[in-house]
Amino acid sequence: MPLRDALLFIEELRRNDALRESIRAMEAEPDLQEIVRAGQEAGLTFTADELRAAFGHDTTLRWLRERVSPEKIFEGLRGDGS
Repeated sequence: MPLRDALLFIEELRRNDALRESIRAMEAEPDLQEIVRAGQEAGLTFTADELRAAFGHDTTLRWLRERVSPEKIFEGLRGDGS
């Protein structure tokens, strides 16, 4: 699942110092294709568009985690909240 691979790549960038440094060592503003290739070298398959979408999802999820408690999310899912 390519979008899942792109999300996994973002997570791996947070955890893996060597991978993060390899991205930093690229040009001042690396082409997204270079980052996609780095993902492929890490065993993950995704396109530049899927990476963009994954960054959007990741940003939204992190924003929600900072602002909404898990209890509120589950209340909304169950329909208990107001």
